[in-house]
Amino acid sequence: DKVMTIIVPFRPGGGFDKYSRVLSRHMPRHIPGKPTMILQFMPGAGGLKGANYFYNVSPRDGSVMALLSQTTPLFQALKGKQAGLRYDTSKLNYIGRLTTMEAAVMAWHTSPATTLEQLKTTEAVACVAGNAHQGYINAKSMAVLLGLKLKIITGYNSSRGQSLALEQGECHIQIASWNSWLVRKADWIRDRKVI
Repeated sequence: DKVMTIIVPFRPGGGFDKYSRVLSRHMPRHIPGKPTMILQFMPGAGGLKGANYFYNVSPRDGSVMALLSQTTPLFQALKGKQAGLRYDTSKLNYIGRLTTMEAAVMAWHTSPATTLEQLKTTEAVACVAGNAHQGYINAKSMAVLLGLKLKIITGYNSSRGQSLALEQGECHIQIASWNSWLVRKADWIRDRKVI
């Protein structure tokens, strides 16, 4: 009769929402007593808010687990305490992962630049969650290492919000996991709305 909580550090409607719903349906049969699992969405700062809450506030009695961003340890290594980080990934207990998260950089078909070569001379706007998220880290790394002209706009708390911004022309590029693209926007890939 126990209830377990899964902290999801992003808004509903994106890839992490879908992954956490699958987890909450199937994980209980592998836990004694088959507890009910509920989702607690905690968007903010590209996953940082949820990670901080999980580490510092949530009970440590096994009743709470988190589906943290795969960039949580990398962000700690790159930014440390200077970025509002209040967790230590080396002290977290990991159960496993749901999927491999290969990032896919997608440009809207009407973007001013749709290839890496074009992005070296033509600026494009990338919409991302926050500076602790995979999209920001990948966009920033590409801009610095490959010399791309990317203007990175933060504040989109889910891949769903980023996709809407992409579709409405608010941004030109979105970076999300390939699996998330296939689940959420397979029609965009099929119809070549994204490149």
